[in-house]
Amino acid sequence: PMPEIMAIESQVNTRNIESTPWLINDQLDEHLLKRLADISEDKRTKAQVKLSLEREAKNEIRISGEINAEISLICQRCLHVYTCEITVDVNEIFTEVNTAAEYRYDEVVDEQNEENDYFNQEGYFQLLYYIEDEILLAVPGFPAHPDEKHCDTEMIARLQDKATVEEERENPFSVLKNLK
Repeated sequence: PMPEIMAIESQVNTRNIESTPWLINDQLDEHLLKRLADISEDKRTKAQVKLSLEREAKNEIRISGEINAEISLICQRCLHVYTCEITVDVNEIFTEVNTAAEYRYDEVVDEQNEENDYFNQEGYFQLLYYIEDEILLAVPGFPAHPDEKHCDTEMIARLQDKATVEEERENPFSVLKNLK
């Protein structure tokens, strides 16, 4: 059977995925990726999402594909804004949880939701939240231009000069070591 091609929705009912995989090929921006836009220097971001959602077993869904995103960050070497390109390869299996309607709302549902935060109580998979989490986890901890040649050499020199001046400055507490 031919795969069903669909646009991204914030949440999907994975129970509707039968033997035919769902293919997602969509462009996202800061309006949908609000948490990512919050850390972006210019509050703009975009992502190209190519994912396949398919039934792996009775209550398992495989999500595979690739997410390519761009976000503006401050280079930690030269302190200038640059566009960080992020690529996330996705290949994960999620176990669907039972809905609250199938259980009394008690500890059983709470335990299931703790194990799998991407399914809500109605059993819908929070697709946008998952995509944004994957991108956020791939944001570098030390953002910097991929090649130091792209850094502002003047700014790097000024930062190094300032660090040297601070090292040479006498410690104001050094006078205290002579007191006894």
